Amino acid sequence: GDLLSAARASGNLSSALEAAGDLEAAATAYQQALEGLRALGDPAGESQTWQALSRLQLRRGAPLAAATSAQAALDTNPSPGPVRGFLRRILGWVFRLPRP
Repeated sequence: GDLLSAARASGNLSSALEAAGDLEAAATAYQQALEGLRALGDPAGESQTWQALSRLQLRRGAPLAAATSAQAALDTNPSPGPVRGFLRRILGWVFRLPRP
């Protein structure tokens, strides 16, 4: 009945699946964790999970998806600090550039 613990457990499962080399199942578990954390209003947990998903997407050879997830991690971080705040502004500007 503890939904926050369930969402965090899904994130832990994701890490274990990633370590075991099952990257597809890890990505799915990260998405489930994100849904739960978003529904529960846990921005810090959501930001950490977006960061982990971004690293996984880089490992899978999906740099655009990884950049999008990194942006989501910055957007959901409740206190990004000066460096991450700067990165948030830069990435926001890059994503608004016209596409060829």
